[in-house]
Amino acid sequence: MRVIKLSASCNKVVAPGARKKILAEKHFCFNCASGRHCAAECKSKNRCQICEDKHHTSICDKSPPPREPGMTANFIGASTVVHPVVVVRINGYKFRALLDSGASHSYASSTAIQLIGASN
Repeated sequence: MRVIKLSASCNKVVAPGARKKILAEKHFCFNCASGRHCAAECKSKNRCQICEDKHHTSICDKSPPPREPGMTANFIGASTVVHPVVVVRINGYKFRALLDSGASHSYASSTAIQLIGASN
């Protein structure tokens, strides 16, 4: 099965129209980029994150809605902070994970990575 990896952050083919043209020339699905069917036959539940039509976000020619400004807060003073920690099991090993909904990256110790057989 031939599939093209679609990404809205692709920097080789930037224009959504050019991306759509490549998919059309190769007769690939506009929704999931499979070479086995067209978007009308696509069983994927995924929709465009901008306009919610049945095509991949990376080929949408509509402008994304304006984003609400982010909130920041600073607190200076003594307080007790409770950090959300959960116990997770991966490949039979128990780990503690700190949940940070504002984080843009995830980290694991090199020991944990070796134990579960992942690559860093």
